[in-house]
Amino acid sequence: MDDEKSLKKALKEEKGKLKDMSFKDKLWYIGEYYKFHIIFVIVAVIIIVSVITTVRENSKDEILNVVILNENVTLDTDALKEDFGQFIGFDSNSQRMFFDSSMYLNPDGSITDESAMAYQAKLVAMVAAKQLDVMIAPESLINMYSRDMGFMDLEEALPDELFQKLTDEDRIITAKDADGNTYAAAIDIGGTRITETAGFSNEHPYFSILINSGNLETVLQFLTYAFES
Repeated sequence: MDDEKSLKKALKEEKGKLKDMSFKDKLWYIGEYYKFHIIFVIVAVIIIVSVITTVRENSKDEILNVVILNENVTLDTDALKEDFGQFIGFDSNSQRMFFDSSMYLNPDGSITDESAMAYQAKLVAMVAAKQLDVMIAPESLINMYSRDMGFMDLEEALPDELFQKLTDEDRIITAKDADGNTYAAAIDIGGTRITETAGFSNEHPYFSILINSGNLETVLQFLTYAFES
């Protein structure tokens, strides 16, 4: 009871102080004496919003995760995501897709600086965690990662009609797996809807499907989208 009376008295006194002040003085007074309270409230709101956003995003179904290596910084992955999303009827409220074009690796796979080391570690971690479905990269990197990470054999993964179409168009390239076996590892997607929409600088980027991809249905939709006339 005494605490309640003390609080009411303090509030009354503060109200009295503010009553006789000009608007400018009120702003100064509140900022000077309540700045830590204000900062605390702002930080608390930011944390709450961040937690809610994270929980909401993590609850969405991840349907596609694509990494694009050694492309220019002007690559428009947002336009690609939006256009492909419209093609498949993407629902942003319940689904999510990722297109990461931030990584650049030496064509021979050598580690010459900290950035290359960090990108290499990031790729390995994504594959190990089964968080990567598609790699789009120059042929030299496809050849290297076909041994180190492993891609699906496209002759087995793709519908027969699509594989034959891409073979007839001379878009399929082979590579060797970790055991030295040759297989259909990647597709030349140069001049397709993917490269035209995003604005690729590489004329012949190659599309490979990670061997442990968990979203093959969406990957095949992505390929259908690429060659849609």
